[in-house]
Amino acid sequence: MLKAIQEREFSFSDVVSKGWLIYSQQFKSIVMITLIVYIPINIILYMVAGYMNSFQDFMNVIKILEGLFGVIAMMGIAVVVDLAIQNNDNLPISWGAALSKAFSRWGSCLTTSILGGIIILGLTLLLIIPGVIWSIYYIFIVQIVALRELGGKTALNYSKSLVKGRWWKTFGIVFVLASINGGIGLGIGYLSTSLPGSISIITDTLIDIIAAFYTVATTILFLNLDYVSVEPKKIETTLNL
Repeated sequence: MLKAIQEREFSFSDVVSKGWLIYSQQFKSIVMITLIVYIPINIILYMVAGYMNSFQDFMNVIKILEGLFGVIAMMGIAVVVDLAIQNNDNLPISWGAALSKAFSRWGSCLTTSILGGIIILGLTLLLIIPGVIWSIYYIFIVQIVALRELGGKTALNYSKSLVKGRWWKTFGIVFVLASINGGIGLGIGYLSTSLPGSISIITDTLIDIIAAFYTVATTILFLNLDYVSVEPKKIETTLNL
């Protein structure tokens, strides 16, 4: 797969097929990373759900926990995908080593995500469309922090350099992947409403395992664009947008 990902820009079907191949081959490692990170998150969500005054308050708690801790799983999965492609075989990747790498980059990922969020929020307050545009420019923050060991504005600029000139293609692929992921999650969530409340820990974790495919696929997209980019890979260090 390494040769294929280096030769040409992938289409949506390429991203999905290659992503599914890695997801299925490395399923055990992906599941272990997801369970270790998300079971505690889902237990906390179950415990605090009854204390929330509104659905919006509960959603805010989810966003905070996802932003603080969910990125660990995303980085760990990105490391698994990268190593699987580099090894060019279907041997299982050590989930422990992947998580260790993710934890080592956790602080940088948080600060970079906060900086990117501030920029996107500022642009959104001015006009919604620039906020949407820059959210796609910064779509590869997690992968760049974890796999290229960059951070801050350098990582944001690197992500933008990969998306620039491919914005609509990147948006289309990410939108479809997110829509499929969201649809499956809503379906499972709806079916679980008739089950005892404590079962939500299990169903939410199942949703997280399925959602891991989104991270796998977007990491495939990132690696492909990173390899085939014809632009000189000079990282901008200025604070220009």
